[in-house]
Amino acid sequence: MKKRLERFLLAILAGLFIFQLSSFRGQLSSQEYPAKRQISDYLSSFLSRSTQPLGLKEDQKLRQLLYQAPVKWVIRANPRHILN
Repeated sequence: MKKRLERFLLAILAGLFIFQLSSFRGQLSSQEYPAKRQISDYLSSFLSRSTQPLGLKEDQKLRQLLYQAPVKWVIRANPRHILN
């Protein structure tokens, strides 16, 4: 009778242990994969995008330098090349 009680308690403890392991694995597997994004997210955000990058402003002085004639670039860059 005592042996049956011990086996019964061992079976219950083993069952609880296995149940805890299976529930623990279920929690890990649900956290491993991120939630899927909807397909419409890309299309809905496509039209609302702007072509200018965030945080960058146009430098007007640099724009003026870029549109200058090549002769002015040579005059400005010549002393730098001599010194180097």
